[in-house]
Amino acid sequence: MEYTSILSTVISSAGALGVAYIGVHQRKERQSNELRNEGALIQMEMSQASLKLGQVTAKAVTNQKTNGDVEEAMDWAKKVEIKYNEYLRRISQAV
Repeated sequence: MEYTSILSTVISSAGALGVAYIGVHQRKERQSNELRNEGALIQMEMSQASLKLGQVTAKAVTNQKTNGDVEEAMDWAKKVEIKYNEYLRRISQAV
C-alpha cells in the first residue's frame, strides 16, 4: 500500500512539473511572438515615415510649397526612431 501512494505521488509530481514546463515555454513563445509583431508594425511605420520624407524632399527639389510638411515628416521620423530604439532595448533584454 505504501508503494502505491509513493508511486502516485511521484507520478503526480512529474505531471505537475511537466505542466509547469509547458506553461513557461508557452509564455516565452507568446512574448516572442508579441515582440515580432511589434517589430513588424514599427517597420511599417518607419517605411511610411521614410515615404513621407521622400515626398517632402521631392516637393522641395521641384520648388513646390511644403506648407509645414517638412516639420511634420521630421517629427514623425523622430518619433518612429525613438519607438524603434525602445523596441531594440526590449529585444536585447528579452534575449
